[in-house]
Amino acid sequence: MLDLDQAKKHISTWINTVLSEPQPELNGIARCPFAAPALSNDRVAWMQGTDPAADIAAAIAAWQDRLEIAVLIYDASIDAAEFSRAVAAANAEICQHQGFIGLEDHPAVVERIAGLDMNQGQYALILLAPAAKLNRASQMLRARGYYANWTPSDLENVVDWRWPC
Repeated sequence: MLDLDQAKKHISTWINTVLSEPQPELNGIARCPFAAPALSNDRVAWMQGTDPAADIAAAIAAWQDRLEIAVLIYDASIDAAEFSRAVAAANAEICQHQGFIGLEDHPAVVERIAGLDMNQGQYALILLAPAAKLNRASQMLRARGYYANWTPSDLENVVDWRWPC
């Protein structure tokens, strides 16, 4: 069984170390330059997940304006393909209609971009954020050269599939 406090601690450490380190492959920008400030400013909602669609709906219903992101945490034993399908379906059926985007991260699906491992690695995660904020952040990163070493496939899989706001 997943221990939410332990998971939060582990993910917070990953955010403050791995995600926050500037990377030459990303034009000197951290893997996620927004994660550590959101964490340090208490703008992250944490939730232990059991069912991706229900959890996403609940996180959206409980959303507070002060939040930047909700981190929905699942045990890594959840089937990776099933998890991916569930998040994709929830994006189409729930998130898009309510102005959110859910990004998945599963330890069994290694996401290597520009030579860097992007996965958290221990838990399956859904990172839920308002679509408009996420798209603005991606535009800012694009302007700063963050995506210069990404392949067209990586861009499509992570960024370009998102709906406009």
